[in-house]
Amino acid sequence: MMNTVTCWGCNIVIASTFLSMMRGMTPSGAFGFYAAICFLGWVFVVFCYAEVHNMPLEAVREVYNHGFGVRYAKMVQRKMREARRKEEAAEAGKV
Repeated sequence: MMNTVTCWGCNIVIASTFLSMMRGMTPSGAFGFYAAICFLGWVFVVFCYAEVHNMPLEAVREVYNHGFGVRYAKMVQRKMREARRKEEAAEAGKV
């Protein structure tokens, strides 16, 4: 639901400002402005969005209990990689 609301909200803002921006700026300026906004969004996602790939649901919930949880998610990912390596080494030793 939040994704749909955000998408439609952004579409309304763009549709209501695009023609006036085309008149006030050049077409290149209007598209450059929107490209800059997209770039800032990309930077936000890269630096402020926690990576929760391959985490169990309980760990994901714990990550987001720490605000954006970027540092905490990196710490949990590191611990999971170390545990996986230890398991693989133990299995290699058994064979």
